[in-house]
Amino acid sequence: MVRPRSAWIPEVTETDDGVGIVGAGRVGSALARRLAERGAPPVLIASRTMAAAAGLADLVGAQVAATSAQVAAECLVTILAVPDAELARVADSLVELLPVGASLRGRVIAHCAGVHGPELLSPCARIGAATGVLHPLAPIPDGQPASLEGAYASIAGDSVAAGALEAIAARLGLVTFRIDGADRALYHAAAAIAGVLPVLIEQQAERAMAASGAPIQAVSGLRQLLVLAAENVRRLGPGAALTGPSTRADDATTGLHRQALAGLDPALAELYSSILALAAEAAPEPHRGVPQDD
Repeated sequence: MVRPRSAWIPEVTETDDGVGIVGAGRVGSALARRLAERGAPPVLIASRTMAAAAGLADLVGAQVAATSAQVAAECLVTILAVPDAELARVADSLVELLPVGASLRGRVIAHCAGVHGPELLSPCARIGAATGVLHPLAPIPDGQPASLEGAYASIAGDSVAAGALEAIAARLGLVTFRIDGADRALYHAAAAIAGVLPVLIEQQAERAMAASGAPIQAVSGLRQLLVLAAENVRRLGPGAALTGPSTRADDATTGLHRQALAGLDPALAELYSSILALAAEAAPEPHRGVPQDD
């Protein structure tokens, strides 16, 4: 097992480099493993529990840091891959654990939370760090680096941090865009709608399919349907990709849907009705020569 550097002296040096990651959960694991796959593994890993840090460090060939402050002191770029609710506390703690009078000048501290900007890292900025945000637009349910395949990521921060994060994103294989000045709550809500709601709706679709008495293969069919619908959105955009009885004002069919769903779960019928209302406002873009008969 990789052990922490027991002889670490808490001084900010000017010679160490590389990327360090604070947090060994799903996001931290995916980032560390993808960097390792690309030949640039993180130098140091820190986590709330030493066992989690050691497990990830062993996996990617990194060292275990005793504290987040050690990561910030010894790495040119430190990524805080911690839960959103913990970010402010971790940033404060990182600074408090440094020696009195220490400077993070020449260092970059970044976090991965989409809903927050660099302002949560102001304690680090006050002692010289460049600060920024690297937020992958990717669902990461299990910490696997495959979750990042083909993903986009937003970057925010000062010019020094943004430049460093662009380089790291390139190593990760992410397509980047800047969102300085954007309404981050709306930005993150949009990401949640696109990345979370389809999964929840698929879960309910599979529940309804199971209740219908259809064979188990129908569930596989639903999952492929979701993949194909997503591919149509990528290919055509959401307006042109919209299909189904709601797009052709087939009230008889949607009425049968509502009745069947109400028998299964009234809440599910209400959800379906809400989706129909949205569909009515989003008429599909017609495809020349293609009848709307699905």
